Amino acid sequence: MSKIIIILITVTLVTSVLSTEHESCILFPNNYTVPVSKTDINGKKCKGIVHVTICAGTCKTSEKGTHVFPDKETEKYACIPLKTKPQKHELTDCDAEVLPEAKILAFNETTECGCGDISFGLR
Repeated sequence: MSKIIIILITVTLVTSVLSTEHESCILFPNNYTVPVSKTDINGKKCKGIVHVTICAGTCKTSEKGTHVFPDKETEKYACIPLKTKPQKHELTDCDAEVLPEAKILAFNETTECGCGDISFGLR
């Protein structure tokens, strides 16, 4: 009786550890450093470093066989930005006489991450 219980506990633990159902997509604020540069219409440049938020983690992906072409059905999910907000960053390392529009870098900052479908209709 005790051997059966130990085997059952072992199988349960291995199954839960090896399960691919677990998703761990999370937001890492200001975790990635990107060197940037912007050039105005006169060829003058501004440079800088921007710290951006990234998404990282694992998401469930699966594939199963079917009886119609292309003989498989795929679900592809990745850890992607779900929500963003407009952000501006001022670049301060600029050439002399650079135009003002080269000093501002506008981009979308990630505010929420999640597992999103990336199949793009290729099922």
